[in-house]
Amino acid sequence: MSNIYVLCEGQTEEMFVNQVLCPYVQGVSGVFLTPIILTTKKTPKKKHKGGLVSYEKAKNEIQKLCSEHPNEYVTTMLDFYAFPVDAPGMGQIDGIKDVYERVKHIESEISKDIGRKNFIPNLMLHEFEGLLFVKPELLSEYYQESADAAKSLVNVRDEFETPEHIDNGKETAPSKRITSIIPEYDKVFAGSLIAIDIGIDDIRKECRHFSAWVDKLCSLK
Repeated sequence: MSNIYVLCEGQTEEMFVNQVLCPYVQGVSGVFLTPIILTTKKTPKKKHKGGLVSYEKAKNEIQKLCSEHPNEYVTTMLDFYAFPVDAPGMGQIDGIKDVYERVKHIESEISKDIGRKNFIPNLMLHEFEGLLFVKPELLSEYYQESADAAKSLVNVRDEFETPEHIDNGKETAPSKRITSIIPEYDKVFAGSLIAIDIGIDDIRKECRHFSAWVDKLCSLK
């Protein structure tokens, strides 16, 4: 087995896999990662990709990939923020207080529902931008914002136990917090570049759910 297919939510995640995650995993285990953006809508003329509207759509693509590559692994890089309410296990998470237990519950239920031995479920807590709060001051440097912006971003980070704890409300998810301070933030342009500057080692130190996923990928030699 020399390849893992990563079904991801959009272009930023695709770039992150190509530029940050793949070189790291390949350096540790020799395994190559191939990102595939979730297809959300098809028309006769073109495809619109990115964003997860329904669980069934993701399920179909996951099972298709697992069937097409039975001797290789398939994993996901999808946001827990705004995850479809029709997904397995979503109806039980209100009673689970710990954020890590919540996401593990959903991943476990998805794994059971997919029912493929070569599938490794993974949801990002709470979305890709959570990783950027490992060093949020870099956001303001990229956009040449004032020291006040950098301080505001750091203050958001300091409110939470870890970057992965930054919550998933419509106005308080990591990406919403960034755009409220830096309105011109462009996820596709800046997201992966900032993640490269942060470095995957520092991200792993502060984001244990993400780090556990990376460990799994590195173990699949």
